Amino acid sequence: MSTHAFVFGKKNAVPFSEFMQQALYHPEQGYYRQNIIRQGAEGDYVTAPSISPLFARCIANNLAPLLEQYPHWSIAEIGPGRGDCAVDLMRSLEEKNIQPKAYLLIEQSEQMRTYQHQNIVMRLASSQEKFSWHAALPRSFCGIVIANEVLDALPVHLLFSDAQGDFSELWVTQTKSGLAFKHYPASDDLLTLFSSRNIPKYRNYRYELSSEIPRFLKALGTSMSSGVCLFFDYGYPRRQYYHPDRKLGTLTSFYAHQRTENSLLRPGQQDISVHVDFNCVAESAHQAGFQFCGYSNQERFLLASHLFDQLRQDEHRLNKLDYLSLRKSAHTLTSPSEMGELVKVIAFQKQLPDLQILGFNKGSQGL
Repeated sequence: MSTHAFVFGKKNAVPFSEFMQQALYHPEQGYYRQNIIRQGAEGDYVTAPSISPLFARCIANNLAPLLEQYPHWSIAEIGPGRGDCAVDLMRSLEEKNIQPKAYLLIEQSEQMRTYQHQNIVMRLASSQEKFSWHAALPRSFCGIVIANEVLDALPVHLLFSDAQGDFSELWVTQTKSGLAFKHYPASDDLLTLFSSRNIPKYRNYRYELSSEIPRFLKALGTSMSSGVCLFFDYGYPRRQYYHPDRKLGTLTSFYAHQRTENSLLRPGQQDISVHVDFNCVAESAHQAGFQFCGYSNQERFLLASHLFDQLRQDEHRLNKLDYLSLRKSAHTLTSPSEMGELVKVIAFQKQLPDLQILGFNKGSQGL
């Protein structure tokens, strides 16, 4: 049996969207379903919560006024990684004498659930009874949904426009020398999806089209009765996402902290991601019954969320070495050459007219 049988089954070729789905989310052999820690120094990549506690503390500055106004609200974190954000966020809220009704970790992997639980027990002295684990957001949820680097891991279709401007869809096929892309006729549904988004048409260009983001947000809208969604992810507004110079899109992979452009290598063993078309996110959220709250880059959002105030507090309670390390992590989170510009923040609300979120007080950017 082929080592890639879990991706292909009995087929010799599958659309890239199906390949990405299986490579990342196959129940046993998918990258995110195996009993392996993927984040941090021991994994393949790092995320903002694992880089610095300042990330979660800035989020807490945004959530505290909301939880004070809506004390019956819970927090749900989708894709909570190692649990660092959950721990640092609850710590910060405790310091403000504010707590959610509950903290839900939306996690599929049993190994990650165990790791998250251990992290919470080791690092959080109280409020441990607030935490619970779920496979999906429960129905009639009221509160705050947080998702950091979740949307960029949702599968996409790859649509190619050739020298004549004719479209084909990229599939993944098995060959004697390994896995390779192959062009197949683009389906009517995929062409309709492309035209419905008013995407500029170029020649010799590879497009990434998400049909999973609309499904993801529709499911979220169905489960939420009221509350706020706050998403952090790598991406661009559509006018920048489909830039004429970005002919191969944004598809990339990470393995042992090394970036590779070959996303067909090691299926199930390396991360696969694409940047996010935030216009697609905004349009899908609107269709799912949400109202737009704000959009910004991570630098602007964290600075508006009093990141410098957090640093000033720590200057007096940390030793010099630890404080310098914290300063360095703040630079990573906010520098335009690091995560500050590449990562965007977008927020939506449901049943909460005139909602104000601290992180957008310096103004929301346009899409």
